[in-house]
Amino acid sequence: MGQVQIFRESLTTGARIQAAPARVWLPFAAILPHSGEYRFCGREGQAGTLIQASGGEWDICFKERLDYVSTALDRQAFSTSLQRLTGEELPQDWCLSLQRRTDATALSRYTDGIASLLHRIHSQPQLLSQPQAQKLLGANVLELVLAVMMPAVPLTPPNCSKPRRRLGVKRVIDYLQAHAARLPTIPELCQVAELSERSLEYGFRDELGMTPVRYLRMVRLNGARCDLLRRRCQPTSVAEVALTWGFMEFGRFAGEYRKLFHELPSQTLKQDKPSVNHTPLSPRPADGDDTRVSGAASAAFAG
Repeated sequence: MGQVQIFRESLTTGARIQAAPARVWLPFAAILPHSGEYRFCGREGQAGTLIQASGGEWDICFKERLDYVSTALDRQAFSTSLQRLTGEELPQDWCLSLQRRTDATALSRYTDGIASLLHRIHSQPQLLSQPQAQKLLGANVLELVLAVMMPAVPLTPPNCSKPRRRLGVKRVIDYLQAHAARLPTIPELCQVAELSERSLEYGFRDELGMTPVRYLRMVRLNGARCDLLRRRCQPTSVAEVALTWGFMEFGRFAGEYRKLFHELPSQTLKQDKPSVNHTPLSPRPADGDDTRVSGAASAAFAG
């Protein structure tokens, strides 16, 4: 709708999603109540909050399910409209990536209103080709956003209390995206992060809710799955792939693999086509339970 975008996304496989929306957009997202636990920019998600994802690069980790509605408004157009309606400049803290506590009624109206608009557009797609209809829809979205943002108070400041640890965790994640197949050790990852082992563990627990050891194991399991999917038409064995990714106890490997992907490695190797595409990226937080690494660098909240 030109200077306004609205969307809804439902994700059912836990993951860590990292994105950096174009500066022209200001996204505001509401996590729906039936979603599971999540962390936004290293902070535990809380009910009754609105997520701003407009402060440059951000990340969100979720355990099992994430369902949300979101708007993304053109920054300049929104700033102009806000000044005309309220006489105030666009607050600087509206342009940061953080969670905001807001009025429960306004938040409910926001989520229901966006869902209703999406349903209307889906059932009447011709509305998007009519300038007047677009104008009215855009005005409706603006009203909903202002109603939910005006009473909102930042729940937490941007995650900058441990910038060195956060940067170290990011270095490790970026390194593993490119070099996971080298099977780096924890001391090697400490060197990449430029952190001590204790600081790296604290950083991973703060950012992802898991230890570096657990994270590395999940990356290796996902790497093994990718290889099994790629080699289905080639002469290979599960044992060969397991050894390639550093798993020497085949029984334990099969058990962990089955818990994570709900099938045995041998079943993956026999598939006619992959049911899920996983690549060694960043997993969602977990505490010893299932953790899948999603290869979909979703544009959620990015507009």
